[in-house]
Amino acid sequence: MNCISPDKRSRIEIIRDHYVPKFGNDRLNHEILDWESMEAQHSRFAVLSEYVPLSGKSLLDVGCGLADLYAFLSEHGIRTKYTGIDILPQMASAARERFPEIEIIHGDAFSEPELFSSRVFDVVFSSGIFNLNLGNNIEFLENALGVFCDLSSKYIVFNLLSERSNDKEEKYHYYSIRDVENVIKKFSFSNVKIVEDYLLNDLSAICIK
Repeated sequence: MNCISPDKRSRIEIIRDHYVPKFGNDRLNHEILDWESMEAQHSRFAVLSEYVPLSGKSLLDVGCGLADLYAFLSEHGIRTKYTGIDILPQMASAARERFPEIEIIHGDAFSEPELFSSRVFDVVFSSGIFNLNLGNNIEFLENALGVFCDLSSKYIVFNLLSERSNDKEEKYHYYSIRDVENVIKKFSFSNVKIVEDYLLNDLSAICIK
């Protein structure tokens, strides 16, 4: 399995320093996860459920946060074999407490392949993990797709902040379609669809092996 090791500590620190202070103070889930609204968060989930036949499939949610995707799918009657993984212990613990019936893993999907013991999932999904400016986002995206390919048997779906955004902030990284296409073409997917019509500042890629 491919692993991401360069700058692991700085990547984790950036993530921890951004999200951990958001816990508490009666913040709503989407506020803790730094989404602009619950509706925007659900719009990203809806792209996954619209373009991928999820019912009955095993699904790995990388960067699962508080397992809001599981809640969204359950509310819409979509039953999957859901597994979530998050790099922050606070997120994983809160997700387990919220949904004790599902599997939540605390760890780094990109540097700890032993967490999966060669397991493969029908669908690998990730929402938001590529948004923070890490200083090497294109490299991180490419390496992450390599890991996702190892973990997925069929579908890989992820979303990114789009350069079309009218309200850019330095702490985030915004992607052009060309950047995304240049990364994706390095992999042998049988079909790829990039969706941009659900939010102005976002894009999603649906990759089929």
